[in-house]
Amino acid sequence: MEKSLRVVLSLWIAFFFLTSFSLAQENASVSDSKVFSFTLQTSSVVRSENPIVIALTLFQQAHVTIRIFNLSGELIWDWSEDIAPGGEKEWSWNGQNMYGEQVNNGLYIWRVIAKGADGTQETVTKVLGVIR
Repeated sequence: MEKSLRVVLSLWIAFFFLTSFSLAQENASVSDSKVFSFTLQTSSVVRSENPIVIALTLFQQAHVTIRIFNLSGELIWDWSEDIAPGGEKEWSWNGQNMYGEQVNNGLYIWRVIAKGADGTQETVTKVLGVIR
């Protein structure tokens, strides 16, 4: 098998494994949440013109940070904002880095960190893919 085909196949196997594990963990963390909940409004795969969209609902005033990393741990995208309780914030990512450049196809890790006004901090980490 050609090396590049093996690499792509390995990435897809890792993606499906990590996504399955990630989805199993999602329900437990969201139901116990005191700061926020989120809904993935689209697929967790960025395709040409289809960004991923996340809707966040805050249960209390919180500072929310969303970061995307490549598998080497390098920061690709960073966003943060203070959101009022009861507010819903929709956030999307179209597969570009902080400099407006398209990222390579592959797997990425996104992390949502919410620091509530009462000092509570909650973090959710998921895997997403980029395919063009």
